[in-house]
Amino acid sequence: MKTIQIPSYIYGEERFAGEAFTRTVQDISGDPVLEVHDLNEWGVKGAGETAISVQPALDNIPVEDIFEVLKRTMNFYFTEDVTFKTVCKITGSPFSHVKDATQSVKEWCRDLLPYYRTGLGSAGISNTRIRNSAPVLAVLPGNSDQEVVFVLAQTLMAKNATIVRPSSSGAGAFAVYEFIKALNRALDSLDSQRLEPLRSAVCLMNTPGTAFLDTLCYDGWNYIFFGDRATIREITGTIRNRCFPRITLGYGAGLSTTVIFDDHNMDSHAGSIMDSITVNRGNECDATDILYIHDSVFDRVMDKLTKQAANYLSGDPFDMEKIGITDLSNADYIKGELIKRGKYNNLNMSRENALDLIHASLIPLNKFETALEYPGPVASVRSFGGLKELSYLIDKDLSDNSLEKNLVTSVYSSLESDFLRTIPVLKAHTVKWNKPSHTFNYEIPHQGIFLLRELVETMYLDH
Repeated sequence: MKTIQIPSYIYGEERFAGEAFTRTVQDISGDPVLEVHDLNEWGVKGAGETAISVQPALDNIPVEDIFEVLKRTMNFYFTEDVTFKTVCKITGSPFSHVKDATQSVKEWCRDLLPYYRTGLGSAGISNTRIRNSAPVLAVLPGNSDQEVVFVLAQTLMAKNATIVRPSSSGAGAFAVYEFIKALNRALDSLDSQRLEPLRSAVCLMNTPGTAFLDTLCYDGWNYIFFGDRATIREITGTIRNRCFPRITLGYGAGLSTTVIFDDHNMDSHAGSIMDSITVNRGNECDATDILYIHDSVFDRVMDKLTKQAANYLSGDPFDMEKIGITDLSNADYIKGELIKRGKYNNLNMSRENALDLIHASLIPLNKFETALEYPGPVASVRSFGGLKELSYLIDKDLSDNSLEKNLVTSVYSSLESDFLRTIPVLKAHTVKWNKPSHTFNYEIPHQGIFLLRELVETMYLDH
């Protein structure tokens, strides 16, 4: 099978590398699917120089024009099934999820004015002027096909030049390259000289490892990182040891949780709760990691959810009845952790060819055991007797995972008064009532951060 060539992209030009700087990315079956062309140290330096040189010109482009460019970009981005299928082959993500989630973020990108106004908040009032701040270095995760649009739309609305360093696993590099091609086609269709700086506004920097940080540490720049907590801490520490950044924003995996009270309607919500546990193989940051179930209904709810879980089987991402395939390294991690904790018998899995397929699994814990975030369709389950005990368990789980807040907490109860009464004991960036944790709302800051708001400078005018 012919591999897809993914060059780096610097100063408006594709950069193909020699054999020594080319990597082959395999799909979930072990077949080569991408040839990724990495930058050498001079290419990385060129990315930094590009961002510095194009930054001033971007501030002169009206934001209304950027809205139009991004709207048109979505007309050319991921328009054919082959693009969605390529991501599925690399990541093991189910085709339906990749297509639906990408279409959702594309629709958001076609009408950005409401988000722009909401995101800027008080900065959008008439006695202020919004300016761009500084170039952005964005380090994206492996399953970043949707994050590409989410991040780049905001850095471009903020009029900041952006260097994107995707994960070495390949899906992110493919999505960024597709975005850049779509952006250039949109600029071609508009044929406006004042928009030309946008062709160089996004650099795609393919490179393995973290050596690029030795070159791209600039005082006053913005740094955005996606990944697990250890990765974010490592990269943030490296940056701050080398320069004085304007901001460092870490989009960590975090914990998302679900609370089920005794007055819930499990017949109506069992499916959506299991969906939240298994969305994109359970590998989304807003997938439910821990279930807290009121002890008066614990056995009944567990029986209902266990029966429901039998319908969520891993496997071929193009099979609409399957939930995709957990990465090999993630599967090994999940198995190892559950073996250490004596919980391996609770893992629902099978073996297919050389792959261990992890199906939807619920892991009951007592109040003293540690609940972890598993990068797969696996959730820990705890019982609680009242709000005081629920508060204790939430604090314990956050402390055990070195977190201050959960990303999302969904609360299932029949009465809104009970939902509101629960809020004081919850610690989460977003709280939902009778909605699954993975339903995304673009009007609410993701992980507590409105990226756009962080990336602009606000000048207050007194006149």
